[in-house]
Amino acid sequence: MEKSLSFLNPVIILAFIIFFSATGYILEWATGLSSWIIMAVSAVISLALTTVLHVFVLVPLASAEESLGYTEESLVGRVGKLIISIPENGFGEIFIQSKSGIISKPAASYEQRAIQEGRRVLVLETRQGVLYVVPYEDDLDAPESGT
Repeated sequence: MEKSLSFLNPVIILAFIIFFSATGYILEWATGLSSWIIMAVSAVISLALTTVLHVFVLVPLASAEESLGYTEESLVGRVGKLIISIPENGFGEIFIQSKSGIISKPAASYEQRAIQEGRRVLVLETRQGVLYVVPYEDDLDAPESGT
């Protein structure tokens, strides 16, 4: 939402109404002031509380990272390890370690050739939830055993 219209955020509007109503109810119940004075005081208190909510809660939440998760596009270029071999023209499974844990996804060979379990692979592309991988260059000389 634009900065100039951020006060039209539904959360802020509802918070203002709730604070205004609650303050007005408490002041009507606890004091003998005129209703017009209570309305003015309630509006000022509600504005102050809503401003505090906006500045100290809503703005930091909006500028925080969206998630510790990942998108499929963010996996391109990452190195993972095969936990299930990829047969020629088939699918296997890869796991990639990240800050938020281990990501396990289906994988296929980008070059349509078999890749053995335990090999480190480089993710080149993602299509429909499948990561297309090639053996990682540092692993080209490694034996193709499943150990």
